[in-house]
Amino acid sequence: MNLKKYYMIVVINVILSLTVFTSIFPAPIGVVDNWSHFRNGQEFLKKKNYSAAENNFRYYLRHPAVHKYMIGVAHFGLGLLYQDLKRDDLAVKEYNLAIKNDVHPDVSVKGKALMNLGSIHMKRKHYDDAIYVYAQAIKHNKRNGLAYYYLGLASLKVGNYEEAREASVKARKLGVPFDELSNRLKKIKKSEAKTRSSK
Repeated sequence: MNLKKYYMIVVINVILSLTVFTSIFPAPIGVVDNWSHFRNGQEFLKKKNYSAAENNFRYYLRHPAVHKYMIGVAHFGLGLLYQDLKRDDLAVKEYNLAIKNDVHPDVSVKGKALMNLGSIHMKRKHYDDAIYVYAQAIKHNKRNGLAYYYLGLASLKVGNYEEAREASVKARKLGVPFDELSNRLKKIKKSEAKTRSSK
């Protein structure tokens, strides 16, 4: 047997051994997956190179046994992609899959996926759905001031002024600097006062 064939057999045996080893002994819990494909996908998304972005996000879905903690992250990336393409139905589907598969031991995408779902519902004027999603985002992270703020805006749209006021106060306490919600509430309060005084 010549030396070249010998080395090829050794290389093939090493590859087969590693494949068998990783399938029998999966990575321990707490091991962080490779983030390079997600970061690359984000960079391609910024450059509007959608096919390259999608290919990088889908990398984890093509190799689920190796990247089981990255499945939710992959769906979140696809949600970002479809939202940028204004394909909201697909974005909603991907964000829901991101929430369902949010199992990474160190990084959660659930809160961000919920916030993005809320913005889609607000854009579509599905205010009850937005209220539900923002409430879920608050349940996930009680210190999410933006979730309170947008919950207040959505509540205002459906005429629930008291919930909007409570959400506005909590958003302010958590450092949200936006004035739109509080300004709208002030106008409503003035209008209500005028109505009461004219009676």
